[in-house]
Amino acid sequence: MPPRRGRAPATGKPAFFNAQELERFVVQRGFDAVVAQRLWRVVIRALRDGGGESDDEVWERASKYCIDGRQKLPKVAVELASQNFRLFSSKLAHVAESKDTQTTKLVIELRDGH
Repeated sequence: MPPRRGRAPATGKPAFFNAQELERFVVQRGFDAVVAQRLWRVVIRALRDGGGESDDEVWERASKYCIDGRQKLPKVAVELASQNFRLFSSKLAHVAESKDTQTTKLVIELRDGH
């Protein structure tokens, strides 16, 4: 039996969907705590309207939604969040299709590099 790895140390940017971390971040930057909830709504909308694209594409779409006056969210809040948080903790490293195109193998790189 292989040895258990245990939990990998957190590296890089914290996860955006950690509510406490996000709220602490916006308050430390001088925004009201409600801005964290508005950020969530805008990012969820950007994810829903898009697809499984990269962090940068989702943040760009979220930033465009701030132009909509109904959001009541400063564009700078989205820009700061995009610079300091990650949306996805893993990424697609490699895709291999079988010759008969019936099987697709995906290699996923996890946050800890494995």
